Amino acid sequence: MNYEEELDSIIKKYDLDSDVQRKQAYLECVSYAGAHYAGTLEIQAFLKEAAGILNQQEHVVRDAIYSMVPCDEPEKVNLECLESNGPTMTANRSGLLYLSSLLLNLSKSAMTGEHVHLWRDKRPMTGRTCPLTVVLEDDAWFSKPCETGDAGQKQEQGIEQRDIDPFSIVGVVFIRPALPTFQVRPLQFYKVIHAEKYTDQKVWKKKFRETRSRLYVFTFMDDANVTARYALDLDDKEIFFLSEKDLGK
Repeated sequence: MNYEEELDSIIKKYDLDSDVQRKQAYLECVSYAGAHYAGTLEIQAFLKEAAGILNQQEHVVRDAIYSMVPCDEPEKVNLECLESNGPTMTANRSGLLYLSSLLLNLSKSAMTGEHVHLWRDKRPMTGRTCPLTVVLEDDAWFSKPCETGDAGQKQEQGIEQRDIDPFSIVGVVFIRPALPTFQVRPLQFYKVIHAEKYTDQKVWKKKFRETRSRLYVFTFMDDANVTARYALDLDDKEIFFLSEKDLGK
């Protein structure tokens, strides 16, 4: 499906010669996608096309497949990883039916690279479980030479590292809503008061990956005018980090 006409109607009011205006236009496209394509297979394609038109090196990825399949209380899945026999997944009947629906929807996606995360702290995962990510690729992907290295190294290889100085960041913009208990809104600029390296401070950490090397704690005033401290990953594509240079463009 071509989204060019829709995108033109959204971005025509912006000056696309300005980096900041293009970023603002993309944020509006993200908001539009949430209102019109949430819970559908089209949302990823729309956001990717918008990023291409607006020359955004990174495009927001929504967990669309996960949100398409309702998860009620009965579903239970556990993934255990042991050296003796490798990963072992255990599920009840409701859990297996949930996984089958999830993977069926994933198979229908038109985009390679579409994926679904099963986080250890979100249903249907339960108990002392490992997280799981399932990715859709075409047959050509399986013809690539096998790579060596552990799973953590491969995960790091798949994440593009931003060239950004954390101590030059003056503002953050969250693309997706945070947890309801936090007084921050998506697509809202929050001025950073202080930044420091994450060293196990007792603060909320936004889940992005298992390693912590790129986690920094940012302090800013939230919507309740209360000082908030969040640990954020510099490479998280669901957050825009802005410097003085960005704001001056």
